Formats: sequence, C-alpha cells, structure tokens
Amino acid sequence: MPLLAPALRTAVRSASLAFLIGGLVAAVEITRAIHVLEFQAGPPSSMGDRLTAWLLRAGLEGVGWGLVVFVLALTAGVLARTRAADDLERADRSRGLFVLLATSLGIFAVYGSYYGREFVPFLTPLSLTLYDLAGTVGILVAGLVLVRVARWLSAARRPTHTALGAGASLALVVSAVCVEEARLRGPGGPAGKLALAGGAVLLAIPVAILATRLLMAVLPEPQGVDRRPSSRLGRAAVLASAACLAVGVLLSRPGPAQLDKHSKASARSAGDPAAAASAPAGPERPNVVYVVVDTLRADALSCYGYPRPTTPVLDAIAGEGTRFADFSSAAPWTKPSTATLLTGLYPGRHGALFHGASVRIPKGERSLAEVFRDAGYRTAGFVTNPNVKRVFGFDRGFDDFFDSPVEDTLRRASIRASWIGALASALSRHQFNWKYENDVRQLNRHVRRWLDVQGDEPYFLYLHYIDPHAPYAPPAEFRRMFENDHGIVLHNERKRLVGRDLYDAEIRYADTGLGELIETLRGLGKWDETLFVLTSDHGEEWFEFDEQGHGYSLYQPVVGVPLIMHGPGVAAGLVVDTPVQMVDLPATVCDLAGLGIEQLGDGKSFAAATTDAAWTDRELLFLENEFAMAQTASDDFVHTGLRQGKWKLVHTLRSKFRPSSRGYPTEELFDLEADPHERENLYNDPRFESVVEELEQALADHLEFLETKGLRGQALDGEVDAATEQQLRALGYMGD
Repeated sequence: MPLLAPALRTAVRSASLAFLIGGLVAAVEITRAIHVLEFQAGPPSSMGDRLTAWLLRAGLEGVGWGLVVFVLALTAGVLARTRAADDLERADRSRGLFVLLATSLGIFAVYGSYYGREFVPFLTPLSLTLYDLAGTVGILVAGLVLVRVARWLSAARRPTHTALGAGASLALVVSAVCVEEARLRGPGGPAGKLALAGGAVLLAIPVAILATRLLMAVLPEPQGVDRRPSSRLGRAAVLASAACLAVGVLLSRPGPAQLDKHSKASARSAGDPAAAASAPAGPERPNVVYVVVDTLRADALSCYGYPRPTTPVLDAIAGEGTRFADFSSAAPWTKPSTATLLTGLYPGRHGALFHGASVRIPKGERSLAEVFRDAGYRTAGFVTNPNVKRVFGFDRGFDDFFDSPVEDTLRRASIRASWIGALASALSRHQFNWKYENDVRQLNRHVRRWLDVQGDEPYFLYLHYIDPHAPYAPPAEFRRMFENDHGIVLHNERKRLVGRDLYDAEIRYADTGLGELIETLRGLGKWDETLFVLTSDHGEEWFEFDEQGHGYSLYQPVVGVPLIMHGPGVAAGLVVDTPVQMVDLPATVCDLAGLGIEQLGDGKSFAAATTDAAWTDRELLFLENEFAMAQTASDDFVHTGLRQGKWKLVHTLRSKFRPSSRGYPTEELFDLEADPHERENLYNDPRFESVVEELEQALADHLEFLETKGLRGQALDGEVDAATEQQLRALGYMGD
C-alpha cells in the first residue's frame, strides 16, 4: 500500500529516537537505583539484573513507540488521502494530521486519563477502550477547529498543513495546561473556575495563529513527496531495540526466588538437631497464626451484620470461636497501626508515624515476635504492604521475614518504569506493579511451602494480606458476585457504588483464600492446635464523611476493625460487646498462648474476655493519626481521640480535606450507642459538659505521656527509596 511506506519511515525514525533517548535515561536511572525491583530488600541489585533491566527498558521504548507512531502515521495518512488533491498535498496534510493525532493522544494520556479515573472509574475493558477513543478524537476535533480558525486568520499566503497542525498542537497543549492550572489555582467557586477555564480555551486561538505564522517562517515549502529510505542508523537502532527486547525477555526468566532461599534455610533449621536443641524447652504450646487483612472495616463482614455474603468462611470461624463486636485500631492507616499490632505500643511510642519512619522500640521493651522467639517459637512473617517492609524495622524478632512474598519481575518492572509503560498504564488504567499478583492465593502458596518444612517446633506466623486495599481488581468470578447495574452514575457517586461492589468482591476473595489457608492447616493436622487471630490494620471510608479511602480521619469506618479468635483457650460462639483496643492485642495473644505474659509494651491482656461472657472493662481506648501525603512529616492530617464506653472524643488538629476555615469542626463528641454513625456532634451541648471535661483531661494526660515517654516529633530515620515510594503511590498513600 502507498500509505505503508511513509508510515513505516516515520515509525522507524521515532523508534530509533525512542531507543536512543529512552536507553540513555534508563541507563542513568538503573545505575543510580539500589534495587531494580519493587518490594526488594537486602543487597543491591546485581550487574546482571541491571543489564537485563536496561535491555528491556531500551527495547521497550524503541519497539513500543515505533508501534504507536506507526499506527498514528498510518491513521493520519488514511485521513489525509480522503481530502488531498495530489501527492504533494497528501504528504503535507498527513504530516499536520500526524502532529495533531500525536498531540491529542498525549494530552488525553496526561489529562483525559486523570479525569476519566476521577469521573468514570471502574470501567469495563470495552467501555474504557471507547472512552480512550472518544477522548482522543474529541481533542483531535478541537485541534481541527483551531486549524480552520488559524487558516482563516493567518498570513496572506496559504499556510501549510504541517504548520497549521503544529501550531494547533502547541495551542492545545497551552490550553490544556491553562485549564488544569485554572482547576488547581482558580477561585473556590465553580463559576470562577469555569470562567478561568473558558479564558484558557479562548487563549488557544491567538496561540495557534502566532505559532502557525512562526512555523511558516521556519518550515520550508513542500517541494515534493519525501521518498527517501530510512537511514542506516535508523534501521540499526530499530534492529537494536528489537534485539535488546528479545534478549532482555530471555534473560528475565525467573530464577531462584528470594523466597526459595529462605524456605530452604527454614527447612535446614527445622531439620537440624543442633538448631532444635538450642531452642529453650517448654510445655506444649499452640501454634499462633496472626492474620491481618489490610483495609478491612468491621461492618463489611457478614458476621458483623453486613447484608452481603462477603465472609462465609470467617462467619463460620467466628461461630466456632470468639468475635469482638467493638475493636478499635490504633490509627487509620497501615504503618502506625501494624507497628502497634507487632509491639503493643501506642503509635506515639514506637514512632512509626510517617512513610519514612521506622519502628523504634524503647529500651527494655520487646516486639511480639521477639517474645515468641524467646519462648522457643519459630517466627515468620509474610507481608504484602510496602509500609511494613524490613527496611522500616518490621522484621524485628522474626527468624524468617518475607517482604517479597510475590516476587516482582524484571519484565514488569521495566514496563512500569518506561515511558511507553506510562502511556499503556494511562490508557488501560492498569498498574504494572505487584498488587494484582500479590493476592491471597499467591501468598498462601508461599505460606504453604513454609509450613511444609516446619517440624514439631511451635511457630508464630504473622500474615498480612492486602486484597481489599485499592486498586480494586478482584478476579472476574468474585466481581460478578457483587456487581450491580447502578445506571449512569459519575464521579464520587460512581466510586461509592461501583467501587464498593469491587471492595466487597475483594473481601469475598480474601475470605475464600483464608478458607484455603485453614484447609492447609487442617491437612497438616495443625488446625486444632492453632490459636488463630484475625484482625485488620484499618478500615475504609466510602463517603460517609465526604471522602473515600483511609488516613484522613478517626471515624468508625476507618478505626472500627474486626477481631476474631479461634483455638485453644478461646470459647466457641462467644460475642464480646465490651470495647477493646489494638494496643492490648499483642499482650492478649501472649496470654492465650500460655507464655505467662499479661502485659506487653503499653498494652494489657483481655484474654479473660474470650471465656467470660460477662467480662467488662472501663479502660480508655486511645486513637491517633498523623498522616502525610508525602514521605516527610508534613502532617496533612493530624488527629487525636479516645473512647470510654459509648463516648468518643476526637480532636482534628489539621485536615487537608476538612479544614476548620471551611466550617468543619475541630472538636467532636459522639454517643456511639445512640448515634453509631457519628452524625450528631455533642461537644458543645451543655448537657454533656462534665463528660467533655473528663475526657479532655484523660486525653491531655495521654498526650503528655506520649510526649515524655514516646518518639513523637523526633527526626525520621531516613528517606523512602524510589522503589518504595512508587509502591506507596500505587496504593494511594502518597500524593504529589
């Protein structure tokens, strides 16, 4: 076909440029990186991994952009052919259309994809494809309108289509940037933002005219059709990019994973008589499986009253064990709450308050894993959230700690880091990271391998599943269980309805995986002698308070999490209504395991509640939050609070989304018995003045304790490395 040759020439030149520039950038980035892969700890990446990553990155840029440009050039050629009178005009028109097409795709990938995720999230693949096409074509049409206007108002001599296309492209880019700036920096009212956006769009017309005139003075008049063959250098670069990609794919075949090495080491230790003899002897004690399901709010479980069948497995376990109806997390996001789960310390005492902070246990205290290891237990942790990696000290006390339970691959890492990968991610809304593959069944596969090599030595096994955490991508079978036809809904309402369907599907998938874990324990003959404890680090808001996500408040949807226990020493069919808190759970687990420990860190055991239906406690439950959208202690969200029985007091010291300047309250008091959804703020009600005074004094005493005996306000231990920062951004923890 006559159209193939010019499209192929353009693609070859573009592929050559992408290979050279992309390869140079990749070389700089890969050389400077400590680890090439996400979720990687330990020694720096080897030279072999770095070379393979470079081959993949450079090859992907060349081949990927070559294909994209070929499609765009071919499309421009077809469109130009329908209107051109001769070959000369066709070539000129094709160049102009190609520039406009490339600009339209670029603007849509940067801005259109963002607004798509905001206003029409969770599209099906077909709907997403149609949206991508409609968005790109819509921007192209706007560019063609600018071409018409510029051609009509431009210089006396007839402007070339190349100049018109380039001028319109520049105008579109300027307009898109101005519209975005108007959105971010314009007046607060919608009318003001609309006026600024409209002015930015109108600015495109004079920009297009001026750019066209300037380009006409620079670009030569088309004298004929360019039929020169591609240069040898261009062909060589294309062949090199294809060869690099092929060699990189071959070299990136998975080798022995870090997990395999750890599993073999565990097998040697379990079967080594010398190692077994070194463990302190003690009475027969239960194995402990300590499960954290990330982002699982309590009222999303069927056994907590949720009307959807999200947790049949956990419902059965709760029926055979003890369920705590009112269990409070220490904080509304992963790092501080998980550190509390593993230490029994308040967040202000262990210091893991920000993305860059590590767990710092005060002198004389021990972590939960250290307590079990000292008692002769084999300790292992499998984690799937980058906030709790070994680099932050979460591996303290663990014989085996797997913060790479599902290995990243060089292929996926190369796609994720490349420019062509960024384009693919924008158009497909797929993140080329670990989360999709790092699910409950994949984690169970590795846990099973660890369990298979354990002998009779008791073990403490900490598992941290991440499935209910965003991005929501349940398997199709589970998605179909909960999807509903919500009609035409957009923006936050679509997130609330469709997003909640996907969230519930993720919970059901995690529940199914937990059932498979329990069957594994039964098959190994370990279930009856296992103390099984399940909870979550935090919940998730679904616009109950105008936000979706977590880390932004201390309301019940994010601090109310499940707690289910099953096994030796735990009563069957018991529901504990008395409020309990996360800081006391580690001591409770030690107590139930028979270690003779009733207090750990700042917490004390409530093990008596698992056998006594009449058990009550008047203990104060403390809550705290210091969440930042960046890696530093920028305190975008700062809250403190406490519970005593039905009363809940919350202080909002800072909230980026709910500032006091807009009328949001800074002090709140709720009666959770009469108002479980926290709709009526009683803080300024004179009837409850004495309640407020008592709670305020208790909170002040607690904050003074944290200031004098804790780590609040101390400098961070270090910066977040680039790979971990990318993981945190993928999970929505860190903003720009």
